[in-house]
Amino acid sequence: GNIGSERMLQYSAIGDVVNVAARLEQANKEFGTDIAFSKEIYTALTKDLNSEASSQGAITLKGRDGETQVYSI
Repeated sequence: GNIGSERMLQYSAIGDVVNVAARLEQANKEFGTDIAFSKEIYTALTKDLNSEASSQGAITLKGRDGETQVYSI
């Protein structure tokens, strides 16, 4: 949404989903993978993509309670 003023509009995405995406992007670097995603995304994938995904295990993401199961392609 717009986080700027009426004279200078600036749009940005903010919130928990954006934070999780940023943390998963950082996990890509640690795992040496190209695309990392959570279990919620994994369960929504088609069978073709689902079969190509590899589990990276559960990790703790900064700012989140508990662990997040991470998959990659």
